[in-house]
Amino acid sequence: MLSENAGAASNRMTLEKESLETRYREKLRGEGEASQWLLKIDIDVKEIPAGIEYFLVEIPDDRALIGYLGVKGLLAGDVVFWGTSRFDPTCRKTLKFSGDQCILPNGMPLKLLARAASWAALGRIMGSQELIDSRKLKASGNRIVLLGEEVMPDIYNKSGCARKYRPDLFAAFCKNTNPSRCLVCGRPAIEQGALTVEIDEEGNELEIGLVHAECWKPAHRVIGTVSGMFLDMFPLLRRFDVDAYIHALPGGHGAFMSLSPKIPGTVFVMVWSGEEYDPHGTFCLQIELENGNHMFAIHRGRVERLDKPIAEQKAKQMNEQIRSQLEKYDPMCVKVIENGHIYAPKSAIENSDKEPGDLVSATLVKTIRFEQRIAKALDKYKNWYAPLCYFQRVDDQKILTINRSIVLLTDPFSIASLAAGLKPLGIDLQEFETRVIASDADFDRLARDMFEVVSDFVVDPTWDEDGHLVPAAKIRQGSIDWRRGG
Repeated sequence: MLSENAGAASNRMTLEKESLETRYREKLRGEGEASQWLLKIDIDVKEIPAGIEYFLVEIPDDRALIGYLGVKGLLAGDVVFWGTSRFDPTCRKTLKFSGDQCILPNGMPLKLLARAASWAALGRIMGSQELIDSRKLKASGNRIVLLGEEVMPDIYNKSGCARKYRPDLFAAFCKNTNPSRCLVCGRPAIEQGALTVEIDEEGNELEIGLVHAECWKPAHRVIGTVSGMFLDMFPLLRRFDVDAYIHALPGGHGAFMSLSPKIPGTVFVMVWSGEEYDPHGTFCLQIELENGNHMFAIHRGRVERLDKPIAEQKAKQMNEQIRSQLEKYDPMCVKVIENGHIYAPKSAIENSDKEPGDLVSATLVKTIRFEQRIAKALDKYKNWYAPLCYFQRVDDQKILTINRSIVLLTDPFSIASLAAGLKPLGIDLQEFETRVIASDADFDRLARDMFEVVSDFVVDPTWDEDGHLVPAAKIRQGSIDWRRGG
């Protein structure tokens, strides 16, 4: 459904509610089931075990501390699974946590390896992290010792102290304004293996939310793991900021929407000049045509807005170009196409563009004051390039490139096709996270940084039968005197 909505939005289509219900009725069997179909990011605070602690600790070489624990036979280096009440009779927390330490009521520290709200959650964190080297345990003779009583969770979690603590949990959950992002690094955390945690370390504010597996710390009280049908359907979309992508889509993809569908197999080459769109300029350029009509200069799918001195200088340069091209018997022309217009010398349009349509010579360019009615009538796109996705390796943050070209996707839900094409090249997309370019400003920043080390961007690459790369478009750095649709 997400993929289809994305396609509809990029093609300026509307999907009505009734149509959606008809087409996806089998997904809407019962109340709550439809919301579970994609991904349930929210956490049911009422279901969090609030009154019990389960953790994994290592006993230090401290006989006094071992004696304080009151368990015979513990040796330094023993690894202990421990389950205990979280509160004393006065509802104060019996243990404190900081970094990789569990601090006992007498102030003595134990080395903390993991912490959780349930046995199941502790088992999940042990499965995702290398907390115990079994070979080391066997060689050193260390033992795993179980403390606490497994029958106590319901008693502890339904206690008056647990009920008294729940409003604090709910307040912490409500304060998290970005529940899909990692509490530690702030990056999107929607991926298989991400953990839901409660963070109540000493000296820090109480927090509830998600953390990446590698951002997890022993003091994080693990509640559970992230799961959902969305992750099952798109397991390669690691750390994908779906909100940023979907919100940017309705006003985006201007450059790619302007590509002609009438020339199959053609790789379109776009030139990125680094010239950003100015949304605050008070003047625009009006191109007078030989047939008495006029057009406005367009930049990145919108009427170009400029400060008055810059607008006057550009108009002067464009008028000089019109005169120069007339002298060469190759006039500057405008050709109206489906998604905008082309402004270029007649020969350039005829040689490079095969779309049907009449060419009209330009006679004069003048500056006029910008008005919102002009933008309302002519502006088509908010973002000329965005939203786009690129891929960055999780471990070393290297961006995915092929032959010094950065790989971009306009439709992240087609990631499986990209992964299949990369596999013969020895590239496993499971090792990469999906980064969203949500605005043209973000794209410009990336392009400025990356064009120093790469040759271009390849958009929506596929592979032919011979295994050769065939992108839908390429974006290269350079400067041009005219622009297709801006």
